[in-house]
Amino acid sequence: MAGSTDEGLDQFIRAGRDRTLSLVVVNLDQPEQVRRMIDGVFADHPIDVSTLSSEGDGRDRLLLVEDGEIVAETPLRRFLNAYLLVNSDTYRTSRDQLNSLQLPDVLTELDETVFTVRGYPIADKEKLLLILLSRHVEQLAWEATGGTLRSGFQYLSRLDDEKGTCDVYRTLAGTDVETHVYGIPDSPGMVPSGVVSHTGRSAAYRDSWFVVFDPAGVEPASGDREAGDAGQPGPAALVATRTDGQTWRGVWTYDPDRVAAINAYLRSEL
Repeated sequence: MAGSTDEGLDQFIRAGRDRTLSLVVVNLDQPEQVRRMIDGVFADHPIDVSTLSSEGDGRDRLLLVEDGEIVAETPLRRFLNAYLLVNSDTYRTSRDQLNSLQLPDVLTELDETVFTVRGYPIADKEKLLLILLSRHVEQLAWEATGGTLRSGFQYLSRLDDEKGTCDVYRTLAGTDVETHVYGIPDSPGMVPSGVVSHTGRSAAYRDSWFVVFDPAGVEPASGDREAGDAGQPGPAALVATRTDGQTWRGVWTYDPDRVAAINAYLRSEL
């Protein structure tokens, strides 16, 4: 199997919870192609997509609904500009992403939901979700005053090939966040100074995509754990594993104990 993965990382994905979710497109004032694109990016998620016309309210927007309650709302234009109308190369090459990224609320509120995305050439936009969420977690680390960030790249040469990504990690290296990168050592010399590299060739390196920010960087002494000091970002983790050549299955979480457990696993096992 092309994407045999490390069971230790898969356990965190399997721990994702079942959620009854739907996405409502309100007052869609866009070509039908936009609706088809929205359907496409959520096709492999446990989310029903529907449309609604609301008289007296001309705003076109997206509502994320769970068990009949609205849990997030995002203007459709923001969602299009951040996701649907963006080429993945924008996030790989453009600079100053840590300062400019605005992840739509309807995406951040999908935490704990297990998802599947397919890469090119099978699908054009789905894998961009992994890139967006990676930048989101990296941004939280950049905004913090300390903690630990651990990121799996599959191949360390990505830090050379993707100038925007390298710029992000060069910036993080200048902060008080302890930053670690993991990957096959095909170009280890490209790791920015101040970033700790971990190399290997097992499935855990080859077929894993993770970005994990733990503000404390250590396991909690008890089950109680603050989400972050006042004004400080809380913990966040994205973990995905390759199930075959271009298909990834994963989950992201803001749960402090789950993030601490993922961080502890990476620290001790990779």
